[in-house]
Parts: sequence; C-alpha cells; structure tokens
Amino acid sequence: MDYFVIYSIIFIFVFIFYRIYFYFKNKYRPGKKIMEIIYLESKYKLNFKKEEYRGLYTSISIVNSFILVVGYAIINFIDILLFKIIIVMLVTIILIYLLYMFLGHYYKSRR
Repeated sequence: MDYFVIYSIIFIFVFIFYRIYFYFKNKYRPGKKIMEIIYLESKYKLNFKKEEYRGLYTSISIVNSFILVVGYAIINFIDILLFKIIIVMLVTIILIYLLYMFLGHYYKSRR
C-alpha cells in the first residue's frame, strides 16, 4: 500500500510538471509543435487543430507520467544496476510504443 501511495504522488507530481511545461512552452512558442504531436500526426495521419491541443496535451502528460512512474517502480524493485538499466530501457521503449499507439488509435477513432 505504501508503494501505491508513493507512486501516485510521483505520478501527480510529474503530471503537474508536464502541464506547467506545456503551458509555458505554448505561451512563449505558440507556433511550434511538440515531438509527440508530430509523431502522432505522421504515424496515424492525424491533423490536430489548435483547439484540440489542450486535451491532447493532457493525454500526452498522462502517458508520459505513467511511463516515468513505471520506470521508477522498476528501479526500486531490482537490485542489480545492470539489470535495472536494461529492463528500464526495454520497458520504456515498449511502453512508449504501446501507449502512443493506443493514443493514436484513440484520436483516430474520434475523427
């Protein structure tokens, strides 16, 4: 139960950090797209309007926060440093691929 509370707090902290990051990035560079949006647009042939960015930024923040919390959880449960590095890299790559695939299909089905 303690781990769940700790990971939930870390998830919320990272999520808030991403929201602040996207807010300031859009405030000072309004014409630039972030890498995640460029990936989703090119891979899934999506075309996002400016009005849709707020919900998209929230979805991206949730996905990225989840990926970071899972990596942190793996680091805490494995003792050997080499295994930590290898497993976290593999799991992170797999999670990025799967979660952004789900996100792309979600936004594609909404069209």
